[in-house]
Amino acid sequence: MTLSPLALTALIAVVVVALFFFFKRLKANQDEIKALINERFPEGDILLQNPLAYCMGQKSKIVQKLGNGPLILTEKELFFALRFPRVIISIPLSSITGVQQTKRFKAKGLLKMLIRVDFTTEDGQEDAMAWYVKDTDSWMRALEKRIG
Repeated sequence: MTLSPLALTALIAVVVVALFFFFKRLKANQDEIKALINERFPEGDILLQNPLAYCMGQKSKIVQKLGNGPLILTEKELFFALRFPRVIISIPLSSITGVQQTKRFKAKGLLKMLIRVDFTTEDGQEDAMAWYVKDTDSWMRALEKRIG
């Protein structure tokens, strides 16, 4: 099946318009996350930050929300903002029960090391999450220092 020149032009126009709106929404989402971070964390509160950490999921969730977003460590919390769909996760450092490096989480893995964080939820349940960050050793040292 071949498309006429007019149909092909229309198809290309639809794809270009769709891409325009997709990237416009992506930029707006990034701006919203930056504003949220600036509002939530006063200058100097952020100890360690990875703007594009990759979340490998949450142990207790059946439907996983995987994806990129900023991972931030402060003296009080480990904060993650998943870009799409928008999900904000805040783990108080006082609830973290352990951290470790691993290559797999929930039967998924990368060829690189992940940071696994075990914690107790607000309702007392044990849970865990894992992220890929570029410098796992720095993150491990910083987390271990704060959860002692």
